[in-house]
Amino acid sequence: MRLSVDSDQGHLRVESSTYALLSNPDPGNQVLRFDFERDKEEYPEAHIQVRGDSLALKELDRKQGKQRQLEQLHIPVGGLRFRPSLEDFVEFLIVEEFAEDPRNNWKAALDRTRDSFHALQLKAAVNRTPGPAIEQLKAMGYEVTPHPTT
Repeated sequence: MRLSVDSDQGHLRVESSTYALLSNPDPGNQVLRFDFERDKEEYPEAHIQVRGDSLALKELDRKQGKQRQLEQLHIPVGGLRFRPSLEDFVEFLIVEEFAEDPRNNWKAALDRTRDSFHALQLKAAVNRTPGPAIEQLKAMGYEVTPHPTT
């Protein structure tokens, strides 16, 4: 994970992160990875890449005159604000039985910290685009009054 300080708000923010499942410690042995890279233009900021063979991809590529490996595809997942969290990746490892001997309360612990991450992301999304949040709060019966700026 690479962090920086947001120049607008002064908050700590993630510039990039990678959560990877490897068959052994050599980075060349990745099974899959969840990546986030802020302000990417060539592919989605938040994406998953999977290493493996896909006969279906080979068939599609053959028809299009291309030749790619499955791991070269950047599968989008949620974008800047709604990307998978570290907790999502840890849950994946536990549920799919890649993690050995998880503690009995692992799900509650992950949910607690994931909820905090989601709340921060929601606040950041509302800060950047308040209109939809205001509309929804009004639809729920809330009165929304702008705070005067000085």
